[in-house]
Amino acid sequence: MRTKSRQKKLYTMKKIMLVLALTTLFTNFVSAQDSNYIGKLECKNTKPEIGKVHFIDIKKGGKGLINLEVNWGGEKGGSTFAPANLKITNGTIQSWKPVGQIGAKNPKQTWVIKVIDLSKPVLITWQTKGTTDMCGTQTAQIGTRDFQ
Repeated sequence: MRTKSRQKKLYTMKKIMLVLALTTLFTNFVSAQDSNYIGKLECKNTKPEIGKVHFIDIKKGGKGLINLEVNWGGEKGGSTFAPANLKITNGTIQSWKPVGQIGAKNPKQTWVIKVIDLSKPVLITWQTKGTTDMCGTQTAQIGTRDFQ
């Protein structure tokens, strides 16, 4: 009887260890998939479909650099989105292409931000009346550890 009880406990422990190992492996794999992702500057609007096609994904770009994946207007395009539509504190746009352009099938571009002072965070905010009317006044703050 004791042997069967021990075998049963051992079998249960092995199953638990296997589940834990698989969970750890899967969790690490998923987090490694997007290790450069920092956050998002969302377009908050009363129409949910606007926020789905107008947003900026923020990603690491190397020492002193931040990549902005600017999504504007989806496949149909939106009004042209250019650097004047963003206010960037402690950074300058190093490279960019306009995004949106109704009918141009240009819904996404990657822009590169060069950080001015590596010891301070970078703030990215919607700017211009048209952009803030549509997207609100959200701000994304990128901490120094994300561009060191």
